[in-house]
Amino acid sequence: LVTAAVQGSDMSAGSEGIVGDINVRALNDNLIDSSVFAGSVALSGAGGFALSISGSGATAANYSRVNVRAAVRDAPTGVTATGDLSILADDVSQIDSYVGAVSVAVSLALVSAAAAIGSASTDKVIAGTIEAELLRSDVSAGGDVSVLAQAGVIADSVTTARAVAVGTIAMAMGGAASQANM
Repeated sequence: LVTAAVQGSDMSAGSEGIVGDINVRALNDNLIDSSVFAGSVALSGAGGFALSISGSGATAANYSRVNVRAAVRDAPTGVTATGDLSILADDVSQIDSYVGAVSVAVSLALVSAAAAIGSASTDKVIAGTIEAELLRSDVSAGGDVSVLAQAGVIADSVTTARAVAVGTIAMAMGGAASQANM
């Protein structure tokens, strides 16, 4: 929970000829930066028959759940600013995720079989509530009055999977998936 709150208190800024602003801001600017890599190699060789099987997998799961609240509540005689009054709840969370998997299978023989599987996945979740409030308080401002809750969240990912198989009979499969929920 990220909170900037004034409760049960009067506030004033500025005086005759001097502009005074009041700013109440709650900011969540967390950054998650993750990197995951997996690799696998299988080699075999023989005069008659050889078999190689290789598999690798990598995954990253990143979660950010933060509630952000900016508030002015219950000012007994009020809030007075000769300039602007701003109440801002701001969530600019960011998740950067890099996931890779490589699998190589090589089989060398008169009759050879090779199989390689590579798999990579990412899952990113940014959740929570964002609230800005001005409750039960008289306000006097010489400029703008703004009560704003905003989100500018970012979820970036690079997810790759590679598979290589070499043999007289060869099979290679690679798959990558990325999901973001905000």
